Amino acid sequence: MSNADDLRKKTIPIYRIAVLGAKGVGKTSIIKSFVNNAFDPLYEETDNDIRKYRRVYDINKKPSDPSYVLFQIDDV
Repeated sequence: MSNADDLRKKTIPIYRIAVLGAKGVGKTSIIKSFVNNAFDPLYEETDNDIRKYRRVYDINKKPSDPSYVLFQIDDV
């Protein structure tokens, strides 16, 4: 079995994060900065709920056996 087959068999834990707060405080900007590793200084009002995903290296695992977790971030 190849390494690619091993990776396909592994399940990635999913952590759901809900970001709550008053209108206009920067929830969406913080989420976009985290997901895209960049900050957009232009303000754009969010009209509806947004869901973003980011795969992150799990630092609790050994470097010889890299593992990832998936963050599902809901901007409500």
